[in-house]
Amino acid sequence: MKKKLLHLFFASLTGIAFAVAYAFIVYKIYTLVTQMGGKFLAKFVPIPFALGMLVFYSFYYRWAKRFFFYGIGVFTAFVLFVLYSPNICQEVFLQYSRIGKQEQAHRFLSLADTTRVTANTRFSLLSPKEGYQIKQCLLNENHELVVLYTEKHYVENPFYISGKLVGEDPFETPPYMVVYDTIGKVKYSVFLAHPEEEAIGEFLLKGNYIIDLSTYEYANYTYDGSFIMQPMEYLAGYDPAHRETRAPISYYETFLSDEGECGGYPAIIGIFIEDDQAYYFFPPTSEKNTQYRDDQDENMLISNLFSILEEEEEKGAYSFERRNILPQDFYYEYLTMNGFFRNDQGENCEVTYSDIQLLFDLKIGKDTFHFKKEKVSNYKGYNQLKTPTYYIENEEETLEKYKDMFLYTNKHLSYAIFYDGEYVYMIK
Repeated sequence: MKKKLLHLFFASLTGIAFAVAYAFIVYKIYTLVTQMGGKFLAKFVPIPFALGMLVFYSFYYRWAKRFFFYGIGVFTAFVLFVLYSPNICQEVFLQYSRIGKQEQAHRFLSLADTTRVTANTRFSLLSPKEGYQIKQCLLNENHELVVLYTEKHYVENPFYISGKLVGEDPFETPPYMVVYDTIGKVKYSVFLAHPEEEAIGEFLLKGNYIIDLSTYEYANYTYDGSFIMQPMEYLAGYDPAHRETRAPISYYETFLSDEGECGGYPAIIGIFIEDDQAYYFFPPTSEKNTQYRDDQDENMLISNLFSILEEEEEKGAYSFERRNILPQDFYYEYLTMNGFFRNDQGENCEVTYSDIQLLFDLKIGKDTFHFKKEKVSNYKGYNQLKTPTYYIENEEETLEKYKDMFLYTNKHLSYAIFYDGEYVYMIK
């Protein structure tokens, strides 16, 4: 009995030595050849351990020697097959990652299917209005949204007439004002100009009048949509007694930065109306989200939480507490391999990306919605579930960020704003 235990002890030591040697080889495969293959082969560490035990027993038993040679031959062929056939490794890994998850995923609605998402009346997809730069955003007595576009930009000029004062370039739009009705559609436009020269400057909307900030005087004339000179009383004459039932205006505007079309970058600003106030919301793609902040303007509430969030992320201020964006699970759609790069230690690392389906719950008030989102991720898809959540709050607003998804709430608003990384939704 003691002899058998002694043999088992030394056989185990030999097995451990084989396993360590195999782990070293797998590490070299992982760092120098293929990360995916290395991770896959690491799952088979028990086989070298068993082969090591067979080496010891082969000195005492003929059957052990036979099994060892068969085993080492087959396993070596398997390792080489994995190294030179990465597709089989991918397929095995994919099928393994999907076990028991695809049926579960059917309960989750794809965010890419915006038609089905907005079939729920609580979700409204915000559609963009492109090509404008906004300076002022106010409501008039009829609860109509008045937006003042003051920055000259290079889009097709709707007011262009050759030889007139409304712009010398058909693709250069001088300042103008747009009045939206209570459901967010354009009611009319007014081009801002002095009677003798084109007006390129800063303007402030005050009541029914427009002030030229370069002279601090009332603008004398405007052009309406028919290019006829009109006095400023063009804006007067509203009847507050005939106010319509308003729906919140929900859209966002896209524009180019003032660095120019070539050197600039796209940015987005959102406009939402609640309780007779115009609120600005900056989706995360806006890199210049504080350039419109004006503390002098009491009629605007402009969110600058995204700029604060950027600072907090740099500090590493995060939490693993989940409040409203609740990651549940994931599975791989497919994997792609994309070459190598050399890290700081001089090691070759394979650049591997994968398309995954991230399953998560979105909690709005007492209701929970189940969504799935296709993401391009690195190979370590399980890290999606370990990603922290960032929370930025002030007295009125809360911003929750998980991966590239954002949930924005404001105590003045009866709805939340959800950005899924591609689309912006208003959730009632």
